[in-house]
Amino acid sequence: RSSPSNLQGRTIGNASGTAVYYSRMGDLDTARMWLNEAERAFLSRPMGTTFNAYREGWQSSIANAKATVANAAGHLLEAEAGWREAIRLNRIALTKIDQMPDSPGEASYESVVESLQYVLAKNLARQGRLAEAEVEARRALLGQLKRLGRDAPETGNGVASLAVILTEQGRHQEAERLARASVAIYRDTGSLPGSWFLTSSQHLIGRTLVLQHKWPEAMAAFDEMRRDAGGDAEVVRSFYDENVPVAMARIMTGRARETLPGLEKVVQRSQRALGERNYDTAEARGFLALALAAAGEQDRALREFRAAVPVLLQASRQSDDDASATARDQRLQVILESYMGVLATAGGGP
Repeated sequence: RSSPSNLQGRTIGNASGTAVYYSRMGDLDTARMWLNEAERAFLSRPMGTTFNAYREGWQSSIANAKATVANAAGHLLEAEAGWREAIRLNRIALTKIDQMPDSPGEASYESVVESLQYVLAKNLARQGRLAEAEVEARRALLGQLKRLGRDAPETGNGVASLAVILTEQGRHQEAERLARASVAIYRDTGSLPGSWFLTSSQHLIGRTLVLQHKWPEAMAAFDEMRRDAGGDAEVVRSFYDENVPVAMARIMTGRARETLPGLEKVVQRSQRALGERNYDTAEARGFLALALAAAGEQDRALREFRAAVPVLLQASRQSDDDASATARDQRLQVILESYMGVLATAGGGP
């Protein structure tokens, strides 16, 4: 039976995990509330032998939650520092396993380190530091393959994480193969249709097909994912209804008007979380403009393009490495081509 002290320790982990969940759902206010709860629980812990044994593990949970909130808010360097700190703390916790009254075991902490390496890799990719991102992702995947082998859900997550990095590098066919391998691993190891990680990998297949301009195949992949998700409203919202790659496939298969409500919500959420001048917000507005143009709403499309394009071009000019964000540059090209088409139709200047 767990002692009250250990139950209080679990509160730290549960509250940190809940903060991570709400950050990924885009609800930063709720995420910050749970992060504050985790910090309060940590600070209220009595000092002593148990505290000293578990301290770094608990601190790592909080550091991960802080980094996830920062990343969702667009503070990428802050998030990177937080995840590096969480990895450092977890490695210290690994050395204290023998001191823990109810140790979760060495494998548990190794798994956490690998998971943190993956989210760090995605953060680095988002910064355009793609070579560093690939190194982190491959390092984590090799650790998982050595520890667990291929047939484990954790390995499926690792394969998908590497696929995300390759996608950003423009290596879309390699990424598609890895995404399909990830789905196969999840299914072979018993993941249920509609589960978060399986759905994420199914979505990644569609995303790689979008980037290869295989529009019908991408739409078929997304629709299969949507059917498997069933009645899970949060999964459907995040991965389908309010999702830019899905919107792109729908636009390019003649379903542009269906995308408008979801894209408007994506823009509004990004404006609240990241601000008007953030690149991700501008990119979302660019895709909303593209959808409006495809739906025949030229005036609204032009207004959105004129708000989005200057921010996108400024960030593009400031990039230090022209090859550092291939997928992002590809998305920008799609937006600019649509903008030029609208300008030509309207007969006006930018």
